[in-house]
Amino acid sequence: MKESKELFDLIKKLSKNEKIYFKRFSMGIAGKENKYLMLFDEIEKQKIYNEDVVKENLNKTEYTQALHVVKKYLYNRILEALKIYDKSQHPTIEVINTRNEAEILIRKGLVFQATKKLLEAKEIALSGDLISECMQINTRLIDLSVFFQSKLYDKKELAKENYRLSVESKHISYFSLLYEDLLKIHRLKNNKLLSAVEKDKITIEKINKYTPLFNITRIEQLKCLTAFYIISDIPEKAYECQLQLIELFEKNPTLKENKIQEYVRALHNLSNTERLTNRHKEFDAITQKLEDLFNSDSPYSDHIKSIVYPSLIVNKLNSHINNKQKNELLKTVEFAEETYETYQNYVAYNRQFFIKFNLIKSYIYLNKFNNALLWLNTIDDTKKSDFDIISNYSYNLLKLICLYETGKFDLLALDVDKAKRVFKKLNQYDEFEKNIISIFKYILKTYDLTSDEVVPYTEKILANPKINLLKEVIDIRAWIIAHQNKKTIWECL
Repeated sequence: MKESKELFDLIKKLSKNEKIYFKRFSMGIAGKENKYLMLFDEIEKQKIYNEDVVKENLNKTEYTQALHVVKKYLYNRILEALKIYDKSQHPTIEVINTRNEAEILIRKGLVFQATKKLLEAKEIALSGDLISECMQINTRLIDLSVFFQSKLYDKKELAKENYRLSVESKHISYFSLLYEDLLKIHRLKNNKLLSAVEKDKITIEKINKYTPLFNITRIEQLKCLTAFYIISDIPEKAYECQLQLIELFEKNPTLKENKIQEYVRALHNLSNTERLTNRHKEFDAITQKLEDLFNSDSPYSDHIKSIVYPSLIVNKLNSHINNKQKNELLKTVEFAEETYETYQNYVAYNRQFFIKFNLIKSYIYLNKFNNALLWLNTIDDTKKSDFDIISNYSYNLLKLICLYETGKFDLLALDVDKAKRVFKKLNQYDEFEKNIISIFKYILKTYDLTSDEVVPYTEKILANPKINLLKEVIDIRAWIIAHQNKKTIWECL
């Protein structure tokens, strides 16, 4: 049964192009292969694997071979086809396969042919910014020169090139470590714990210390520059760097494919900037790019989908809210509900919260407070310590709203005090938060957001500039005005 499940899972993971290629690949041996294709077609038709149905349908034909033998052969045949298919689709795999071919030729004593293969692999590696692979190939070519005096390459030049590549590799590590330090400084700044020493730890001179030779190094440098300008409160410079990073990826399709996770993260960060600066047209354009990636039929579509999924869901939800598209918002919420479990295991926990938070916000705007509360309750308390300040703040604020709207006043009484402690711990207990806590404390006495006791505090909240900064979390103004005018939140956005 395990064998059957593995075969079924493999077939279901094939893209449309992979299935077409496999069938062409398997047509090579007439007659015999057609019987394996019959089994492939039977399994492909099923949504849930049912071996009895497979056997019944195959018995209607002249299919006489033992099914367990056929399944094993089909599984291996699919993998064999995928190896050949992938070779032309992904530079890293193509480099590995070409190097393996070279090693076979070396074992056969065909060193000249092997050398040509290694140089071919190196050209592919260089086109894809695969520095480590280039260095390994150069080292192998230098080793071969001991046995074979080739005119195809100069081993001294290869040694020099390897030195340059090793220096570039160190530069990548340098920028990566610098970026980690910048993220730490950014977190300290957000938590109001940033000292002058920390702020002056990294300068623009440190980031521009090296001039990158490879695109992969330039990516790391641009990430550092973006983070530096954000910390230094120079948003226009940070925005320029974000645009340069996207442009770098899109001018180099091979680089984009090799570093798909970095590319998606860059799109996600740029879309946040576009949304916060109300560039709705540009934000929607990035959302479309994410959707195109998600729907692409490539050999790595499942891998790409799992990377793109969190950013796509969040962007689509916010795009529908920005454009006041209620029906589209409902459809995206339903899609997220249906697909979340499929991608959950492939998404980091902080990114899971990112999806959940935006679903909760969407449900609140749609007046579906019970649904919002259900998603709030899926957030694991034990892991909230890993969240940043905005996540912790958002969780507690949204919980208070949902408990009030669903009439769970006994739980609200507990959560008001809890939220107050959290805001203080996050160094976020200012005038705005004090008024928020006061509103909910009076609500516990009157059960009404529009009561005379609550109104003075809602007026202070509406007059506080921080209410605009919180629109990213939830539109508090729309929530208050909706209650005052007996409307839905959606009507007051």
